[in-house]
Amino acid sequence: MEYKEYNLQTTLNFGKYKDKSIEFLISNDLGYLCWCIKEIKGFVVENDVLLMMNENYSNLSKSSRVDIGFIFGEKSEKEEIDNIIKSNILKRKLYSPSPF
Repeated sequence: MEYKEYNLQTTLNFGKYKDKSIEFLISNDLGYLCWCIKEIKGFVVENDVLLMMNENYSNLSKSSRVDIGFIFGEKSEKEEIDNIIKSNILKRKLYSPSPF
């Protein structure tokens, strides 16, 4: 299965943030980045992105997503970022080629 691994400088080639970097999303619309990780098959971010997301989890409340509660349930911002990080790690393992 194919996937694309995004780093902080990677720019999106789709959506309302086309031509914007992952670093821009973390600062300006972290909810959109979380949505991409959760909903887009094969959308995986590198560890530096995960670290920056973890450091900036409070930006989740500034998200342009219509209803954060609808997307993330009743979890706190920190809990949701932790879940996104876990999800990303699992996706990376799933999509990475087997060493065998």
